[in-house]
Amino acid sequence: MKLSIVATLYRSEPYVVEFCDRALAAARTITPDVELVLVNDGSPDRAFDLARRYAETHEGLVVVDLSRNFGKEIGVTAGLARTSGRAVILMDSDLAVVADGVEEGRRTFANILKYVRMGASSNFGNMLSMAAAALFLPFLPMLATQILLNNLLYDVSEV
Repeated sequence: MKLSIVATLYRSEPYVVEFCDRALAAARTITPDVELVLVNDGSPDRAFDLARRYAETHEGLVVVDLSRNFGKEIGVTAGLARTSGRAVILMDSDLAVVADGVEEGRRTFANILKYVRMGASSNFGNMLSMAAAALFLPFLPMLATQILLNNLLYDVSEV
């Protein structure tokens, strides 16, 4: 799955190279197929020149130059038009949440997947045990204490 990161450049000269290094490195921990789209939103500094030079020596970097400052929203829209990834991350290029944000999102996603798998396997196990018990035991409605005991055992297994 190709991952695209879109960021706008405006007065980003002091940190554009570090942003590119950190964003690409963090994204490549998720997938090796990464593209970084940088949109120069009429920045008065040399951010565009630095980004263009960086793109010449690094794979996966696309640099878009707008004719003037149109604002962040138009810059992001222009960047989205140039992406080719199936998943897109929108970021600021000021290093506020580059690698840390991607890594935290990855950790959160992994935890959610673990929780969903654990719940699904537990539910399947409960269903399978009830189906097997129905073959040997007559089915009677459960008493309140049986329901509470069943819920307690289920909750303990989730810990």
